[in-house]
Amino acid sequence: MRPEYPQYMFCGVEGKKDGLALINIGLPEYAVYDDETRTIGLSLVRTYRFPIIGADPEDVAVDETQVGTQCLRLFVFDYALYPYGGNWEKGGVYEQASRFNVKMRLNQAGRSTGTLPNTLSFIDVEPADLVLSAVKKAVRSDALIVRVFNPTAKTVTGDIKFWKPVEFANVVNLNEQVQEKANFSGQAVKVKAGPNKIVSFEVRLK
Repeated sequence: MRPEYPQYMFCGVEGKKDGLALINIGLPEYAVYDDETRTIGLSLVRTYRFPIIGADPEDVAVDETQVGTQCLRLFVFDYALYPYGGNWEKGGVYEQASRFNVKMRLNQAGRSTGTLPNTLSFIDVEPADLVLSAVKKAVRSDALIVRVFNPTAKTVTGDIKFWKPVEFANVVNLNEQVQEKANFSGQAVKVKAGPNKIVSFEVRLK
């Protein structure tokens, strides 16, 4: 049995009081070795001899279609070490990994006039345990679909705050079918997400 396992955005090791996360972009395989220092390994390139993560080399057949797939070219990798206190939830590892993976993009535009302030958040999700995963136009209406998920092992309650007052909000499933009316007030929609749950809303702003 090989020591590699799949992962997304981060992996790491934890003790009773703190931990160390290895945050990365687009590198889906890691290993933690059972040695004295608990060495973390991060696969940078997966070559043709072991095309399946975690596969035993003796169980993987190499045929002619795999010859020449050794990826012999220049690669650039982005990864970072993040030490934290407590466990990965209290240490905000998911939030840091998301920030590392979603880089800020800048776009230059010409001067214009308008009524918006110089500083404005179009959408803000609180607390940080709730992760914003999608904002899109609804398929069957002019409303917005806003999706968040809770990656922790506890139930999280919070708010999705918009830049304008909310006219109506519904809880919907992944097919954008209304399940129930959502609780909202002013510019915020209330969220309650169970452990490892996804919650989607259909929201229309005034």
